Amino acid sequence: MLSQNRFKESGRNLLTSALLIVVGCGLLGASPSAQTASEPAVKAEMIRRFPEFVQWPGPALQPRDDIRLCFSPNHPFKSEVPALSAGPRVNGHALQVRELRAGDTPDGCHLLYVAAADLDLLHRVRNRPLVTVGDQPDFCKLGGIINFRIISGRVRFDVNVDQAQLVGLKFDSQFLRLASTLIKRQP
Repeated sequence: MLSQNRFKESGRNLLTSALLIVVGCGLLGASPSAQTASEPAVKAEMIRRFPEFVQWPGPALQPRDDIRLCFSPNHPFKSEVPALSAGPRVNGHALQVRELRAGDTPDGCHLLYVAAADLDLLHRVRNRPLVTVGDQPDFCKLGGIINFRIISGRVRFDVNVDQAQLVGLKFDSQFLRLASTLIKRQP
């Protein structure tokens, strides 16, 4: 069983990660000639860091499990994917990366990037404890959990809190404060 205090225990790492996401989001705010990272590179790094802010239900992620980042067949991160499993562990978990082929099922995935051309995958996994990430205008309305947007030249993201709760995922409150929009039912 995962500790309820897991987020508190990793407070220093969480703050560092939050700052890295904010800095990463700012990379695209520079003038075009001063940009140091491409939009796909910034988004890929954010995808790599999102699991630091998620608590999966016990059966979905055991303490000794690796976290699997999966990408739908038509994803735009072809050159960034190989480096995503490198780097530090995430809350004690190693990262594995899997690029799905047409017809593959995302079994064993903890996070799934769904390209616009692969939205059928989103419909197949909507009820699984899986962080779905997309990059299209209605992604969260269609049942996705995190959607990238470009606002004033910077990469930002929305979070569908209702969908996350529906599938048993919990996000750290500091992470939710970084979101541009939180999608949740009105009280």
